[in-house]
Amino acid sequence: MTLVEMMVATAIGSIAFLALASLTLFSARSFSSLADYSDLNRSSRMALDRISREIRQSRGLLSATVSPREKQLVFRSPDGNDTFTITYEPPIKLLKLKNSDGEQILSKDCVSFKWQLFQRNPQPGSFDFTVTTNPSLCKMVQIDWNCARDTQKSKSKSQSAQSMKIVIRKRPN
Repeated sequence: MTLVEMMVATAIGSIAFLALASLTLFSARSFSSLADYSDLNRSSRMALDRISREIRQSRGLLSATVSPREKQLVFRSPDGNDTFTITYEPPIKLLKLKNSDGEQILSKDCVSFKWQLFQRNPQPGSFDFTVTTNPSLCKMVQIDWNCARDTQKSKSKSQSAQSMKIVIRKRPN
């Protein structure tokens, strides 16, 4: 084998090795991003399930307050003797639920959280519900939130958006 043949073989081998290495690196980053997104989506869905179960079983909304440090929804518990609170703290991206069992952190990655309150009856001639700001008239709550976190190995972010409309089933008429 001549020197020229050896150099050509080395160049071809180096190109193949670089292509394989870049493919492996790209695959590892994609796998890491997908795993982070899957974990973020799973935790958001668990929080959604917990919030919707609590609100559906509540006896009604007592208050809905917004301040620069926190947003808070306070509901009457299913037995009617206690309350539970859903609190969002924007400065630390924390979404939590506090009830008679204690305080549970639902998400540490919540970047936005908002709600809209609706009355019992739909608007005449449509399926849309009437918006209200009065907690005592609230029969349905729409909650929207976004969660985001930096992925571990790549410079991108995993994001998960959740939205739900929840009817308060046990609210006295």
